[in-house]
Amino acid sequence: MKITPCAIKLWNEYQEIYEKEDTNIFEKREAFSKIKARFYDFVINVPIKHDKIDIEFDGNEPELNFYVYELGESESYNYCKTDFRKNTGYKYIEKTTLSF
Repeated sequence: MKITPCAIKLWNEYQEIYEKEDTNIFEKREAFSKIKARFYDFVINVPIKHDKIDIEFDGNEPELNFYVYELGESESYNYCKTDFRKNTGYKYIEKTTLSF
């Protein structure tokens, strides 16, 4: 979740590690291990329903294996830095089509 300057900085570091083509997987794992604890402070785990293969997140596709939330309007995620009662987290929204 890109909700603070620290989260954005960590996401950018993760992108740099992930996309670096001149390093092998072991070097990437070592580099990620240095930011891993702080990085996961901004990650939420969302269970996938048993009959699904992924989650619906505002119609977005995953970026670098994560669904990314940036501050702003979202159907799937509520966050307000001034009113913690509004911070309800991820909301599963069933997308259905009615046929008559």
